[in-house]
Amino acid sequence: MTGRLNRIMSRAATGVAAPTVLFVTKHRGRLLFLPRAISHCSHELTAPGGGDDEGGSAALIQALDDCRSPRTLRSLHSRLLHRPRLLSDPAVQIKLMRALASCGDPHGARRVFDSAPCKNAVFFNVMIRSYVDHGLHGHAFRLFADMKSLRHHVRPDNYTFPCVLKACAGSDHLAGGLQLHGAVAKLGLDTDIFVGNTLIALYWRCGPSSDALRVFDEMPNTDVVSWNAMIAGYAQNGQCDRAIELCEKIVALQKPQPDAGTMASILPAMSNANRTGIHLVRKMFDEMGKKDLVSWNAMIATYANNSMSAEAVELFSGMEMAGVEPDAVTLASVLPACGDLSALSLGKRIHEFIERKRMRPNVVLENALMDVYANCGCLKAAREVFDGMTGKDIVSWTTMISAYGMLGHGTKAVTLFEQMRKSGLKPDPVAFISILSVCSRSGLLDEGKYYFKCMTECYHLVPRIEHYACMVDLLGRSGHIDEAYDFILKMPIKRARECGDITWVLAGCIQTWKLG
Repeated sequence: MTGRLNRIMSRAATGVAAPTVLFVTKHRGRLLFLPRAISHCSHELTAPGGGDDEGGSAALIQALDDCRSPRTLRSLHSRLLHRPRLLSDPAVQIKLMRALASCGDPHGARRVFDSAPCKNAVFFNVMIRSYVDHGLHGHAFRLFADMKSLRHHVRPDNYTFPCVLKACAGSDHLAGGLQLHGAVAKLGLDTDIFVGNTLIALYWRCGPSSDALRVFDEMPNTDVVSWNAMIAGYAQNGQCDRAIELCEKIVALQKPQPDAGTMASILPAMSNANRTGIHLVRKMFDEMGKKDLVSWNAMIATYANNSMSAEAVELFSGMEMAGVEPDAVTLASVLPACGDLSALSLGKRIHEFIERKRMRPNVVLENALMDVYANCGCLKAAREVFDGMTGKDIVSWTTMISAYGMLGHGTKAVTLFEQMRKSGLKPDPVAFISILSVCSRSGLLDEGKYYFKCMTECYHLVPRIEHYACMVDLLGRSGHIDEAYDFILKMPIKRARECGDITWVLAGCIQTWKLG
């Protein structure tokens, strides 16, 4: 294919019309060869009267639709500037606005918008959506007001209101959303499915959930987006049972067909779900017609977040067999599962994939890789990942410190903890749990006492039950039973259950000390 296209390009340079090359690019090479096609044809498009035929125009317009690269778009835009008749076409202007917005240039889209002499609702809708998609909610509100002004007097439609309602939700502007809800009701647009879906999202974001449910119940027609919005609303607001109930209805009714959005919406409700809920989500997943990467990621994360590591790894294998290539989100879920299962072979294979796909630097993946190697006893490999990181966060240091402690290198763990402090990174409560646990395992009594004192006096952190448990364990393991008992009595924690937990820690230490 490439050789054939190169031969066509060579012919283009010696006289073949530019539209021919662009036509081949469109139907055969698609965007893969588009920038090169443009560079070969530039003299044709910029020549007086060049490229005015319908074939060239159609190809250029199609290229605008397909464009996702700012560099390619700049080339297309410059060609259009040499074709004022084509650029003055409202349909082309709208396509150019969309392309500019999708390539991250809403202000460029606004310049095209302002240059259009006659603007209908489509112009305003595209421009308002461009602003909303880039978080420029104030610009969207002002343009919406200008749209209705006497200067333009363009009537908003069922595509305008969803965009502006989305801006209200994004800026937590409930009052504006309520006004718009009243306006769409007067126009009879409140029954429109697009309007209804954005109203649901608005009320979940910044209004009472009862209003979201009311809108949903009153919609004459719903689609999968409507259900996803309700599921996401319940899940994100802690009403996990209600979210799962809606999933049960989808399965029971066998409509609408769940999609990737459904899987992503239910995910927050699955962090501590019971097996019944997880099996329900898996049933939805299995019944999906087409499973994209988002769907696989959501299901794998559901298993991983619920300590179902074997199921997560098994599903990951199924994903590979289905020919879906994982991304960083996938691997961030699978790697901890590999660590839990001590699946060193899979961990190494994923590591090789990360290097091959040049996914580093990625602190989340690198931290997970260290954890896999540590759980598999490969301390050297874990340290190589750690040393190769260009940016280490508190989790990176804590993971490596814990790895040393877990594999019996307490002194090295303490040395690394001190290096972390010298680097200027402030230890958090989890980092202190890690180092105190290392001291307990390694019998580093003086170091443990020092770090417990340092935590409160140097970093002004309030000890949690885990810190006290580590200290009691350290004192008990070292044979300082009386001191451990006095430590418990002086604890500020008064809740019976927590004190009971620490007493059990001490009892275990006493038994171990006697046996030793």
